[in-house]
Amino acid sequence: MELPISSLTGGTAVQEVANAGGNAALFTMKAENGHLAYVSAEGWANYAKVTQTDPDLNGAITEALASQELYAVARVSCFKDDDTPYYYGRSNGLRTGNGNWRDETGSRWFSPAIPATRNYITNICLELAALGFDEIWLDYCTFPTQGRLASITRNAAYNDATLVQDLEGFYTQVHDALTETYPDVKLSFTASAGLLSGAENEPSGQTLAQLTTYADRIYLTPAPEGSDYTEALEALAFPADSLIYFGGGDLPETAGQVLPGESGS
Repeated sequence: MELPISSLTGGTAVQEVANAGGNAALFTMKAENGHLAYVSAEGWANYAKVTQTDPDLNGAITEALASQELYAVARVSCFKDDDTPYYYGRSNGLRTGNGNWRDETGSRWFSPAIPATRNYITNICLELAALGFDEIWLDYCTFPTQGRLASITRNAAYNDATLVQDLEGFYTQVHDALTETYPDVKLSFTASAGLLSGAENEPSGQTLAQLTTYADRIYLTPAPEGSDYTEALEALAFPADSLIYFGGGDLPETAGQVLPGESGS
């Protein structure tokens, strides 16, 4: 179940999960607006004022994760980030001829293709692993697939011919960084519905091979009406307890774990 970070630091998270009949707690540690739920040392986060500032917060998070028997997942909205690209989007975000590109919800996006952006997200994941989270869930971890994609300026930040290559560069970086320093921390990805149903009209850069190579667990939305994930899930060959369905809609009988509510990409 999803909980605010105050449930963790306040000592109620374990009981809340137990009361709900759950087996893990999810905390959004980097939201879609770019704001962090902890104190980051990253320069971008501090300059954009998207980090928390309470000097005691990180210690409280670490102590709570170490002292409580709780499987804790840190959700990171990777490239969908509305506030930080206001300051850093010119060189590191998706652009139009008039400024930062915005998706169908009005949000800005960083580019997965730009090294500085990859470094920012990777370092956030390392900071969260250092706090003691058991799993890092990369959400919005692809190029966007909704909104006016045709208006995105084609350049180094968005090249139709290299989307897969660019995204794999990010996956490799964050996977290798975590494996080297925090080998016990699981790395998870949201898989786009279009990829899993074989009906993705707009390329995300994500492939089934990437998920097989880099993901310990996969978060996926229920299949849209008229689509079927069966072939893709068979190709991935992930065990049922490593597939977490989230959001509303009808779930297959084979669904292993479920995260209630509306979240993610």
